[in-house]
Parts: sequence; C-alpha cells; structure tokens
Amino acid sequence: FEGVNSFFYLWVNGSFVGFSKGSRLPTEFDVTDYCVGSDITFAVMVLKWSDGTYMEDQDAYRFSGIFRDVALVLRDKSHIFDIEIRDKFDVCENTDADVFLNVEYNSAFSGMLGIKVISPDNKVICSENFEIGGNKTEIKLHLADVALWTAETPALYTLLLSCGNEVIPVKHGFRKISVSEKGALLINGRPVKLRGVNRHDSSPVTGQYVSDEFMRDELFLMKRHNINTIRTAHYPNHPYFLEMCDEYGFYVIDETDLETHGTRTDCNMHPEMLSSNPDWSDTFLDRVKRMVERDKNHACIIMWSMGNESCWGSNIEEMLKWTKKRDPERLLHYEGANESANENGGIDSPLVDVVSRMYSPWKDCKKLLRKKDKRPFFLCEYSHSMGVGAGGQAKYNELFE
Repeated sequence: FEGVNSFFYLWVNGSFVGFSKGSRLPTEFDVTDYCVGSDITFAVMVLKWSDGTYMEDQDAYRFSGIFRDVALVLRDKSHIFDIEIRDKFDVCENTDADVFLNVEYNSAFSGMLGIKVISPDNKVICSENFEIGGNKTEIKLHLADVALWTAETPALYTLLLSCGNEVIPVKHGFRKISVSEKGALLINGRPVKLRGVNRHDSSPVTGQYVSDEFMRDELFLMKRHNINTIRTAHYPNHPYFLEMCDEYGFYVIDETDLETHGTRTDCNMHPEMLSSNPDWSDTFLDRVKRMVERDKNHACIIMWSMGNESCWGSNIEEMLKWTKKRDPERLLHYEGANESANENGGIDSPLVDVVSRMYSPWKDCKKLLRKKDKRPFFLCEYSHSMGVGAGGQAKYNELFE
C-alpha cells in the first residue's frame, strides 16, 4: 500500500494480517502464509480518523481512503530485500567514481548476483558477477569518466541487479551536496540558487489521487517557468513523482508526513503537547525512517525535512540525529528549529543544516543574512496566494541575487 488515509486494517481469507498508520508512507505485509487455496479474498477497512491524525494536520484539502497504488507481488522465496547505492568522486580532480552497493536479502542466501551498469546514452559500461552468501553483500564498482547529475543536466545511470529469477533496475545520479565557507549551497562544487515551489499531491478533478500524466504535466509547467526546486509539502509525494524529478531534473526537499498544527496552543513554543512528549517519540521517528528508507536512492533529493509546523522538541531532535547518522551527505531542514533560538543564543539549532524561515518580510530576511551564520538561508515558504495577490516578488528576487 503506497498511501491510505489515515488508518487501515488488513485481512486475508478472514485472518487478521495487520494495520498501518502514516497516510502518505508505504506499508508492506508478507501475506504468504495467508494465501491458501485458489480463491483468496483481501479485505481492507479504512478509518478516516485515528491518533495518527494528530500527526497529519497539514494545510490541505482533507480526503480519506486508498489514494495511491496497491500491489500484490509474487517473488522468489529468497530475494533482494533492499538496495542502497552510494558513490564517491572528486569534482575538483576528475569524474571517475566509485560506486558502493549494499544489498540485503530477505533470508540466508547463496548464489550469484549479477550487476550491469548502463550509461545515460544507453551503453553497457560495466558487467560483473559476484558470489553472495548470508543476508547482506557489500560491493564496490569503479566507473571512469561519469557524467554528473544536476537539475540542468539530469544524467542518470541504470544499475540492473540480477538475482535468482529477478532483475531489479535502479537509477543513480552522481552528484555531491556541500556548503561553502561563505554559506552557499553547492551542487558538484558549484553554487546553486533554489527557485522553488511547495507542492501537494492534489488534483482539482481527482483530489489526493494524482495520475502519472498529471504529475508530468505539472513538472513540465515548472520547467517552462524556470522552477528548479520542489518541497514536498508536507509529506512524501507519490513515489513515481521522485522518479520523474530524477529524470527531468529538479532539486527536491523531501518532507516527512508530519504536521501537528492543531495541537499547538500558540505559535510561540508550547511543544510539550507532542514534539517533546516521550509517549510520541517512536511515532515521530517512525515517520522519518519510512521516508528515508523509501527514498534514499533518489539523486533529486538534496535535503530531508522533518515535517512542518510541529513546534520544537526532543522528538524532533531525535528525528534529526537519526537522519544525520543514517545519511550524513544530504542537508537537514526543519523550519521549526528557529523556535530553539532562545536556547542557542539567537541561533537556530545546530542540528539543522540550513537556516529556514517562512513568510518573513524581505527586510527581515536582509537583516538575517547579515548575521554570521555560515549555513545556507532557505525561505521555505514566503509567497502564499490564497485570497490575496502574491506581491513583493521583485524585492525577494533582488535579495536572492
């Protein structure tokens, strides 16, 4: 189940299998032992409200039900369970790259793993076989003269992993994210300005369900208007949307399915409701973990965002610490970190990698940029045309330049 809002139970042939919360996050069930006989019935009961609803108070049209893809998959008894791809290259010296693959299996496995690498111009540039055993295999490949991925040049390599009777394709883009000594965001060593929009999975015709064609048309419209960045407000978007961002070239701030807006007693710091409540710590962590594990191989993602408008507290801190340990390369974002400024001498929490604000007047932004904080400044929301025209664009753009 790629997305069910907001809570559901699953039965197979009348036997209870499990349940799930987290509306815009994936859920997988192993139903092998339940699929007995030739006449198999799947029953799903979807509830509109649950305790998870307190985590999903996003500003958006509210719909419930099954709104993303559902699939029943038959696989080899022993199969690849997870693939993670990382790379290492020096943009200053050459474009040779080392590729590191961590391949996990669902059970103790022995046999051969075949890997082919296909270049962006559709040529096989590497083909190797590896003998595997156990639950995990770590593999290193060396590729010469690779093309680098950016939003302007979205060069993608295809890795084909063959194991048993299965062949699994994974796309990979070579790009490096860093921050200069002056606080500029660098992609492959070059400064980049983010010209972005906040995007919901939302259609005026089909609601929360969005077709492949609808998403593609949106991206083409953005390209025509020189938009290069998308923040997935305020939850992980449809998984195929990220594949298209890889292919067409967009920088993505991937935001987890979290907004506790309705529990905030005011906007100034009363986080004890949820974000500092230890009873909710596992729930907060669960949401960011499921997002990172789903999306970790996408070149388009340059930042992980911990959610939106959920105050500041120990649960947010734990999310940031886990994510930085799990993926030290990408930058971390959470606009609510500025609510911790009183504890840090007026500086946003050091756990975030960008200084983020929303709806700050451009004069306030200008003052903020004079501070000696050497992190990129990210205006994650600033022009919201709901009932009022979006004025002041020229002033903001002057400031960006």
